[in-house]
Amino acid sequence: MALGTAFHIGVGEKPDAAREWFRKASAQGFAPSQAFYGAMLMKEISPEWIELGLELVRKAVAQNDAQGQFILGRCYENGHGVARDDAKAAALYEKAALNGSKPAQQSIATMYERGQGVAADPVKAAKWRQIADKPVPAPR
Repeated sequence: MALGTAFHIGVGEKPDAAREWFRKASAQGFAPSQAFYGAMLMKEISPEWIELGLELVRKAVAQNDAQGQFILGRCYENGHGVARDDAKAAALYEKAALNGSKPAQQSIATMYERGQGVAADPVKAAKWRQIADKPVPAPR
């Protein structure tokens, strides 16, 4: 995964190398790579690649991966590769938020503010905004 990330952000030789390293890590069942590689595949035009990407993201979700939960939630919110379903999106965002995903914390806060996929709840929205606004501690 580290090599894939390095190539993806421009450290190294070729962007295609990032894709290959994520594919290899994904094939080993590493949930963060499955989520990331799946998201890469879902950016393709081909329905086959989108379906393969969704399959990988779902595998990451099955391993309780926050990034996978967030990505699949975004798919349901936008109807990308799946039928649009705000309730499923909100449930996935909340799981990812509980697993520490900052983007998911922002997304579930917005959904509670709007009553999108969940009953509108300004208290829960404020709680999630407050959690999302807390800085992430630096690694030791």
